[in-house]
Amino acid sequence: SLSYRQETLSMNHPLDDENIKEFEDNGFLHVRSFFPRSLCPKLILELKNLDKKKIVSSKNIRSTFLKKKSEKVNPFNGLTYLQKADLLCPLVKEFMSKRLINYCSQLLKVNDLYFHENEIHIRQPNVSHIIPSHQDNFYFCLNSGLALTCYVYLTKQNRNSGGLGFFR
Repeated sequence: SLSYRQETLSMNHPLDDENIKEFEDNGFLHVRSFFPRSLCPKLILELKNLDKKKIVSSKNIRSTFLKKKSEKVNPFNGLTYLQKADLLCPLVKEFMSKRLINYCSQLLKVNDLYFHENEIHIRQPNVSHIIPSHQDNFYFCLNSGLALTCYVYLTKQNRNSGGLGFFR
């Protein structure tokens, strides 16, 4: 369960020294309602309306789809991964905001930040999506390894639905 402090930190509350210490101690910071709640259903709709042929034919976008149909209806046309999602889903850019950069700048204690990539992972219902424990910096191929990942839940998440977990 979330502490009272975590529940009250939201998009209307700026980071303070206690938040930064929490990030430094734990390696992550949970901020509820950082993005406007209205963006999530709009992005879900945009994803559901994507044309699979357009995704697959794109030379600039990596994607994966379910190999087998697990049920009669596969949400999002079976899409499980979409790199450079903003090229097909313009709403992704609204998540990539100046406000997010400012928060990240405070957490990482650097001023020169930029968005490197964006991607969407979709966990399909009734399909096992076991992802081994890993360190995201490996995938970023950065020399310094100074990066921050912003994980946005678009739907309710928990252990049973494949929610993200953290190791200290």
